[in-house]
Amino acid sequence: MNRNDFDFTHKDTDNEQDLFYTSYTPEKENSAYTSKQEYESVSKRAIEVPLPQRPKLSAVITVGAVLLFFGLMLGLMALGGHFNGYSLVLVQLGGVVILAALSIAAPFIDRHFLKKVCTVRTQGTYVGYDYRVRSSKYGTYNIYAPKYEMFINGHYEIRTLDDFSRDLDFSVKMELLANPDGYEIMPADGSISRSGKRTIIKILIVMAVILFVAMPFLMKRVFLWGII
Repeated sequence: MNRNDFDFTHKDTDNEQDLFYTSYTPEKENSAYTSKQEYESVSKRAIEVPLPQRPKLSAVITVGAVLLFFGLMLGLMALGGHFNGYSLVLVQLGGVVILAALSIAAPFIDRHFLKKVCTVRTQGTYVGYDYRVRSSKYGTYNIYAPKYEMFINGHYEIRTLDDFSRDLDFSVKMELLANPDGYEIMPADGSISRSGKRTIIKILIVMAVILFVAMPFLMKRVFLWGII
């Protein structure tokens, strides 16, 4: 026997080093793995609440405004002989203003009714999108709306934000207001939909073009009627 037989310093050090290398897991990797596993588990438990297959109130108002406008124009064509120049111009301008006002007000009306029913604040996580097919003179195209997973009514749900557009630029996380008794969700900041903003811009541009093109003809007609 010698003194080295009772020296455990080197041996203990090796054991500690081995223990360190075999049991250590980087904190970031471990937390990321846990979050991924937890997210997958949550997604499997989430209940998807589909959008009803009916048009939004704003779409109904916009279509109604367009039909009203063209109905008014057809009525003026049929009864044109009963109007003098000034009255005709005023009625036509009135139709343009009514169409523009109703189309611009439609997204704000949507927001008003959403605020009345969406009373629960929650956070949504983007998990996918819904799409619908639209037609144009150039063919068909898709419009998209984001799906968000949220915790509400004691469980996880996946709901679609009824704000369809042609791009897929959606927020990964969003603060939302949700209807606890329905399917509706809306941005928590109370902003109108992106599609509503685009509709307002388009309507303003179209109305400006119509007035710019039609005004000279209308003024000429008023002038001729004044002479007659």
